[in-house]
Amino acid sequence: MDPSTLEKQPVISAATETQGEVTDPGVSLRSATWASWLFLAGSLIFVVDAILENLAAVTLASCLHLSGSLLFAMGSWLLVPRRPH
Repeated sequence: MDPSTLEKQPVISAATETQGEVTDPGVSLRSATWASWLFLAGSLIFVVDAILENLAAVTLASCLHLSGSLLFAMGSWLLVPRRPH
C-alpha cells in the first residue's frame, strides 16, 4: 500500500463525541465505573504486596516494585469516573 494513500483514507470509529467527551456506545458509565474501581483495587493489592516485600528485604528490585505499584495505583485513581458537580 502506498503511504500517501493512508493520509487520504477516512478514520472509522464507533465512538461518538458528546459535550467534549468521547464515549463508546458499547460501554455504559456504570460498567466503566465498576471496571475502574476493580482496577484500582487490584493496583492497591500490588502496593500492599510491594510493602510486604520491602519489609522482608529492601533491595533495588523491591524499591522499584514499590515505586512502580504506587504510580500504578495513583494512575488508576485518576481513571475512576467522577460525578459532575
